[in-house]
Amino acid sequence: MSLQKVVCCHEPTYLPWIGFWQKVFQSDVLVLLDDIQYSKNNYTNRVLIRGTHGEPQWLTVPVRTRGRRLQAIRDVEIVRDGWDNKHRRTLQACYGKAPFYRPLAYGLLKRSRLADLNTGLIIHMAECMGLSLEIVRSSNLGEPLRDSPNERLVDAVQAVGGSTYLSGSGAKDYLNPFVFQQAGLDLRCSRFTSWPYDQQQWEWLPGLGILDALYNIGMASTVQMLKLSSSSTPWGQEWTSRIESRA
Repeated sequence: MSLQKVVCCHEPTYLPWIGFWQKVFQSDVLVLLDDIQYSKNNYTNRVLIRGTHGEPQWLTVPVRTRGRRLQAIRDVEIVRDGWDNKHRRTLQACYGKAPFYRPLAYGLLKRSRLADLNTGLIIHMAECMGLSLEIVRSSNLGEPLRDSPNERLVDAVQAVGGSTYLSGSGAKDYLNPFVFQQAGLDLRCSRFTSWPYDQQQWEWLPGLGILDALYNIGMASTVQMLKLSSSSTPWGQEWTSRIESRA
């Protein structure tokens, strides 16, 4: 571990995509933000895979939302309608002939709440990849985090003893570097790098969940790809370099 303690924060998503793991590979601590409001039609309860005919296809975990519009992710209940068996059958149909296909362990999907399901899967996959980072849920940090997005992230980083917050590029519209500077925290941005890998007979399709890589190129090659494609820059430098490259 480096002298600086790098922390990244993210919603606990279902079988996260490669960009999520690129950020995780650069971090010492991952804080799963399970105390923020659940948003429908997001990656929290679904993942994109490649269908049997090569098309992008959603795998969605059914959850209870009626009358619960403001519920936090940690409170979202899963509808037990046999979805787990359906997902296993779908993955078998889509990836059964892939060289590194293995069915998801049955017990990993047996959860009653979405946050428990996603957290368990993320921890399991991180362990399989040989990652030693600490994974915590924001609802277990003790004192409640502040509501403002910037202050919430500062509180989370400080709660786990972090010195650097590693953000994704999607936060550029709301992240205020002055808030982190005032708190004595460094701020960096993870640079997402699209890294085409062998997807068998299909043309390259980005944005899929990590299972697509694991099934097609295997654990060792996926880990190597994530190590080689993961990088970050000081906050603001990413946007400056993009503007200069277009000038």
